[in-house]
Amino acid sequence: MKNWIGVILAAGKGKRMNSEISKPLHEICGKPLIKYIVDTLTKSGISNIIVIVSPTNHDPIKRLLGTRVRYVMQEQPLGTGHALLQCSNLVAHSPTNLMVTGCDSPLLRHQTLTALSRIHLDKSASMSILTAKITGPTDLGIIKRDHYGSVSRIVETHKSKNTDSPKEVNSGTYCFDSNWITSALTNLRQSNVGEYYLTDSVEYAHKNKNRLASIITEYPEESFGINNRIQLAHIEHIVRQRIREKWMLKGVTMLDPNSTFIDSESQIGKDSIMYPNTYISGKSKIGSNCTVGPSSFVKDSTIGDSSTIISSFVQGSILEDHVTVGPFSHLRPGSYIESKVHIGNFGEIKDSRLGEGVKMGHFGYVGDTTVGAQSNLGAGLVTCNFDGQKKHKTQIGKKVFIGSDSILVAPVSIGDNAATGAGSVITKNVPAYRLAIGVPAKIKEKPTE
Repeated sequence: MKNWIGVILAAGKGKRMNSEISKPLHEICGKPLIKYIVDTLTKSGISNIIVIVSPTNHDPIKRLLGTRVRYVMQEQPLGTGHALLQCSNLVAHSPTNLMVTGCDSPLLRHQTLTALSRIHLDKSASMSILTAKITGPTDLGIIKRDHYGSVSRIVETHKSKNTDSPKEVNSGTYCFDSNWITSALTNLRQSNVGEYYLTDSVEYAHKNKNRLASIITEYPEESFGINNRIQLAHIEHIVRQRIREKWMLKGVTMLDPNSTFIDSESQIGKDSIMYPNTYISGKSKIGSNCTVGPSSFVKDSTIGDSSTIISSFVQGSILEDHVTVGPFSHLRPGSYIESKVHIGNFGEIKDSRLGEGVKMGHFGYVGDTTVGAQSNLGAGLVTCNFDGQKKHKTQIGKKVFIGSDSILVAPVSIGDNAATGAGSVITKNVPAYRLAIGVPAKIKEKPTE
């Protein structure tokens, strides 16, 4: 939207979170709260975004959002009105409208922000406010209207009565004419605790007969904010359900949706099946026709089509098509698994590449290793990649047969079509087509097939 600036209020202390982490950086479904708001503003067509930060959270928020937004510092915590006033020099004296919201409303929909901006322009309003109708106790401000039906003021909930009856509440999302709000904020009175509240601009507009518009959202949960860990968990439950429903509608099967956890930035292909107690975390991408679970954890990984992950942990790894892993295996960051690889039970892969068709049926550790196509890694294989100070590489060629309980002491290489005997300790390179047997291993001619 042209001539619009989005402003995110993110300088509050968030004391009730009882955390060393700034509230905007707490996560819902693997995504920081403030990033939800930035993404929602962007989807609504507002790309010019200002984030108001504090001296304590400026650096971590900037590391997260980078150059997507501009930053304005609120040096002293003097309330939301004072916070918005800090960016007045960036928005005043220009034909600009502001979309202002907090950092803790991840349930806001971009369609709702678009509707609010539309009525703001249609009514030529000085201020427009998004409200919601809810029932039950709330810590949100209560909307009061005059006898004409116009919003006249916002009353804090500790001053309101009949907390169990239906009520209209303030969502904390507003549109402002930039020149009007700059003038209004300079006229706000300090509260008895020394702060200036943005909500007081509603009463200011009403008393001065400035045009004030409002809409009531169709989705009351959009008004929910987060002030403590209980509310954080409640909203996470709502977002997770939204994510599950989205992927099920796109063709993903979940045998027990309530025990399937998918982060907001993860993706799953059509006709994949998610078994119970499965976590798809971070920026993971699961292909089509995959089976994941039960009791599997996939984080920041790419899983190719028609692959299977059973009761295993996959982190920071790439798996091509038709790969099977598990049960009870662990792929650590930096693992690259080519197509048609089979990793059975109790295998651990770290910072390694397994070529097409490699078999590692059971047990063993492969670290800092490259394994050629069609090789077979016997049970109990250990690549000794760490000498106490440095990590070393192991190279295993194509069509190599590694016997059970073989120990490969890096740096070492095994040539194509070579083999090791069961229980061998390999301390020297094994040429192609040779057999290494013993402790330490001796190199022999490989028996002809």
